[in-house]
Amino acid sequence: MATIENRGAVDPAEYREMPDQVLFAQSLVQQGAIHALSYLLQTGCTEETATQMLASLRKNARHIGDEASRRGMNLFERDQLAFN
Repeated sequence: MATIENRGAVDPAEYREMPDQVLFAQSLVQQGAIHALSYLLQTGCTEETATQMLASLRKNARHIGDEASRRGMNLFERDQLAFN
């Protein structure tokens, strides 16, 4: 199964080699992360706000994972948590 690595900025050459669908998915993921972090910076990152955001994301991830499993293409067996 897939895992997420925190490698910081990636060499742009890696993106040139990606198929269109993967590049599109990367764009969605990056923009989601940018939005989430900018929201926390704007509103103040409290444990309560971050916990609510994480709970919402995990719920949506479960729904996506259920549908992906139904289609035979789920990437993750479990959430990719850095903080529990």
